Amino acid sequence: VLLTIMARVARVAAVALLMLSAAVLSQGLIANVSAPVMGFSTWNFFASDISEDIILGVADALVSSGLREKGYVFVNIDDAWGAEQRDPVTHRIVPNAQKFPRGMQFVADYLHNRSLKLGLYTARNTRTCGHHMPGSLGYEVLDAQTFADYGADWVKNDDCGVNYSRAFQDYGAMFSALAKTNRSMIHNVKAPDLPWWEAPKVAQFRRVGKDLKNSWENMVRVLDTGLDAGFRSVVGQNFFNDFDMLEVGNTKVKAGEVRMTHREWEAHFSLWAALKSALQLGNDPRNMTEQDLAILGNTEVIAVNQDAMGRPVHLIKSAALPASTTTKTALQTCTTTGPLAQLQRWHIETETGAQHVELHSHDGRCLEVWNCESRWPWWISVSPCVSSGGKQAPGCKSNAYQRWIMNRTQIQSQLEGQCWGGESHASCCLSVEGSNAEIDQCGWMDNATRQEWTYNSSTAQLVSSMSGQCLALVGDLQVYAGPLSGSPARATVVVFNRGETAADVEVQLFEIPGFESAKLASVRDILSHQSLGKTASLVVKGTLPHAVRHFVLQVVH
Repeated sequence: VLLTIMARVARVAAVALLMLSAAVLSQGLIANVSAPVMGFSTWNFFASDISEDIILGVADALVSSGLREKGYVFVNIDDAWGAEQRDPVTHRIVPNAQKFPRGMQFVADYLHNRSLKLGLYTARNTRTCGHHMPGSLGYEVLDAQTFADYGADWVKNDDCGVNYSRAFQDYGAMFSALAKTNRSMIHNVKAPDLPWWEAPKVAQFRRVGKDLKNSWENMVRVLDTGLDAGFRSVVGQNFFNDFDMLEVGNTKVKAGEVRMTHREWEAHFSLWAALKSALQLGNDPRNMTEQDLAILGNTEVIAVNQDAMGRPVHLIKSAALPASTTTKTALQTCTTTGPLAQLQRWHIETETGAQHVELHSHDGRCLEVWNCESRWPWWISVSPCVSSGGKQAPGCKSNAYQRWIMNRTQIQSQLEGQCWGGESHASCCLSVEGSNAEIDQCGWMDNATRQEWTYNSSTAQLVSSMSGQCLALVGDLQVYAGPLSGSPARATVVVFNRGETAADVEVQLFEIPGFESAKLASVRDILSHQSLGKTASLVVKGTLPHAVRHFVLQVVH
């Protein structure tokens, strides 16, 4: 019933989106986006240390490396390109004169003369997220015209320290202002509380969650955040999700983090491509290795990302896990049948006379706050229950991290004072961001539904009030699949090993979207660039840890 309702709402949202797009596009002012953008963004590698010389050098590198010809045409300048204050006379955002002495129009001309495009950054606040320059809140009309006059093709509109409940209003003001300029510009927004049926009305791209960092753990967290069924339903309708800038080839890493390996970067790139995310380089294109270029320039993977159908992959299979391990959780589309159903079952265990409960997964492990030694945001995971002889997690002073208080709508952790906000006695609640489950200070956000849950006793499922999705175990070996354009039917399949040991999997053709009646299909490995012949089922052996296998299939019979 829930999926039927979501499908109907998606159709209504699509009609409204098309009406809005038609009205705007008839003026020829807002870009009609038929595929995810590809290009480069400054933040992941350069942060605020940007300059005209760097941008021009990046532009030259995109051309000389051949990446421009493969689709990487946007050069998006993130925070800190502007002067600290607005011009006192015109009130416009002006370039930082030390960083960009010849101005943004010179940079735009340099890019446009090389068949590249310019992206500029702002934020829906009075200051940008790094507090380097003014934000656009209250100045949307003036700033939109300023960006147009500078020659921008893309506007990233960030959000930090804002009223999240105003996301639609604030982003709508900028979207409307962009439409009234004399230049076609793409609007990219970041708003965790912007509903999936509203986002396409105010932007063409929407960031799915927190910033991506150059580590394996962070990459899979962002992946889990972005798998929201609602947002997936509107992708391809002049709207795409943005899983954040790529980390492939980024040699920088923060203290205490372990940089991803080339194998992990390859997995990261295939997943972002198959999910139809914008593909924005987050490295230094002036200094790339052959391995970096082999990943970023893989034309077969790029073709999946740019496919005319515009439909992202979704999870179709998730392997069962041994009960002795710690397993991450995330939200998934609720189901009571098929291989994913048992991963969504939870049982409430109450000790006699105790106010707290334990939430047990289908295999008897306890729901917990992951890794007490780490800093927020924490994952929510399951491990063997300490109350039943399981080993105490490192850094945890008691088994409070596995104990919960279930109120009418909230699920509150007994691990107090360590969640975001810093208050020593703050209550910590089970929360969601997109499809990621985490722990946050109870009641801190504008949207209360991010911390509201319903326990369905008949199906033993924990349902998020925000998205209608169910809390589930995340399997070590996952299979994602989605349709591609072409006839006979085509599809892409990504086998993703999140675990620590090599693994095998078999995918039946009827499990693949669009292949429900297929008896035989041709298979091509688009990472090794090899055609593997015809098969009645896709058998994938020995997928290495922290790696993907990526295929394109086409129905033969």
